Amino acid sequence: MGRTGRRAGQVANTTFFCETDEGVLQAIALVELARARWVEAVELTDRAWPVLVHQLLALALAHGARSWAR
Repeated sequence: MGRTGRRAGQVANTTFFCETDEGVLQAIALVELARARWVEAVELTDRAWPVLVHQLLALALAHGARSWAR
């Protein structure tokens, strides 16, 4: 899943790449929940620390770091 348009004054856009039928159903459910305004708003900040941390961890794994995920 990818998200764009999270800056103030922009329209949000989400792209889903589903590999299974269950994934498609989950994507549909998320879209319907967003339309019903059930999904919480994305908080806008000047810094994106969670994105930085995620990218650093992904780079570490890509270059041979050990994953403890099961």
